[in-house]
Amino acid sequence: RLDACKEEWWDSFYNMCDAMREGKDSFECINEECYKFCTSEVIIGAYFPAACTLVVGDGFKDGVGKLKYKMDKDKFLERQQAFDKEIERMLNEAIRTDYSEFEKVMGLYVYMCKYFRYDFEPLDGQGIDDFSDYACLTKKNGICCEFAGAFAYLLLQAGVDATPFEGEGSAGYH
Repeated sequence: RLDACKEEWWDSFYNMCDAMREGKDSFECINEECYKFCTSEVIIGAYFPAACTLVVGDGFKDGVGKLKYKMDKDKFLERQQAFDKEIERMLNEAIRTDYSEFEKVMGLYVYMCKYFRYDFEPLDGQGIDDFSDYACLTKKNGICCEFAGAFAYLLLQAGVDATPFEGEGSAGYH
């Protein structure tokens, strides 16, 4: 959870992201508590969507966090590169480099309204490629929590501080 994060943990998290982008099995990390934060499924899913459930923590010792890939590393790297390319394409289509933060928010909002669709299909039995921020961003459809995560991710990539917010609504958990 983001509210459990300490400011000094972000360097370790970025080390982990760099390691995953290179297909490495380990990264420098300041302590075990930080390692657990960095490798949590929720954090990876929100801030490195293509790796969610496919790269997991595999132990911490002496300032080094270990990673385990649940798919072939070359396939994972291809997946990540294709995802990055698609995110870049969306950002280039939705916003301009001279936009203010507000214009970026509105540009991405309009883009998602135009190209993304709400998914009314049941969620039973769906995997990470069917139900996640990654799935929403690659398939352009999802439900409320996927839209929130996808929108927050796009905002972050555009340089706007954002995090999805969760809570209870009249229809239950949202």
